[in-house]
Amino acid sequence: MREAAIPDPELARGASIPFG
Repeated sequence: MREAAIPDPELARGASIPFG
């Protein structure tokens, strides 16, 4: 997937990514 390619806290929340 795109973990480091999604610098968005909102997208990360929906993508189940630990962005903060």
